[in-house]
Amino acid sequence: MDHDTTLPDFNEPDSGPIDNEPDPGPSEPTHQLDDIQVEYHPHSQLPPSVHHFSEFSRSCPMEAYVPCNNSPWEPFSTRLDFEIAEIALEAAMTKEQTNRLLSLVHQSASGKDAFTLQNHDEVRSLWDLALQCYTRFQCDNVSVPFEKEVYEFDMHYHPLWDWALDLLRGSLKS
Repeated sequence: MDHDTTLPDFNEPDSGPIDNEPDPGPSEPTHQLDDIQVEYHPHSQLPPSVHHFSEFSRSCPMEAYVPCNNSPWEPFSTRLDFEIAEIALEAAMTKEQTNRLLSLVHQSASGKDAFTLQNHDEVRSLWDLALQCYTRFQCDNVSVPFEKEVYEFDMHYHPLWDWALDLLRGSLKS
């Protein structure tokens, strides 16, 4: 079987550009086997660079090469805007809940009302105090016979009379 000599032998070292390929010219760096070309994001405004494999390292770049961003919260106008939006996102707040939160923040910032809560423990304590002002849920066990078996269920409820009195007390306060 004859060996076709017109096909390139990829095991031999590259002899340079083929006649029909354009010469890269003096402005472009010449590439070698295993060179690494780094292309940066267009917003970084950094030109592409070529590193020889033997010189390439995974070390952190010098601080001078790292662009400094003094407002990492962009596109938000302020860091506070970002942090409030982040809380709304983390809490998976609905559109209505987010709008309500933002409205309250604006109300407090404008001086129309004072915001005095300091931490979770204070909020929890106030909810516990509010709970004592209203009828608590009661829990009773309910037995239901069904197809020759009896099923037990916990039923949570407000005693109807006490709940109605709570509603009346609330309407008298407002």
